[in-house]
Amino acid sequence: MTRLALALAAAGALTACGRGALPLPVTGSHAGETPVAVPTPPPPGSVEIVGKPPENLKHPVWIDGDAEWTGRRWQWKPGRWEEAMVGGYYAPPATVRLPDGTLAHYKGTWRKGKPRK
Repeated sequence: MTRLALALAAAGALTACGRGALPLPVTGSHAGETPVAVPTPPPPGSVEIVGKPPENLKHPVWIDGDAEWTGRRWQWKPGRWEEAMVGGYYAPPATVRLPDGTLAHYKGTWRKGKPRK
């Protein structure tokens, strides 16, 4: 089964259970940040089961799992529930090719201010 088929099946299952849409953070760019040079792209993502948000979060949002560069290798960081940042946004992880050909990675991070796309 392809990833797309798995994602569609999971989305359908959540909707069928009456949960509706998964609360996601407002997202924006990494403008002004310095990326880290990496030798290879991150590995493919993992399928994760999203549980209920913790009751102590007033405005829970789901942050997808992603691979983080440790300086020596990629390490999987599982998805998680976090409190939405008031007055800010989440810049999701991104791996890009810089103009000079270097492969670079931005880790996912919360940023203050209005999101820039």
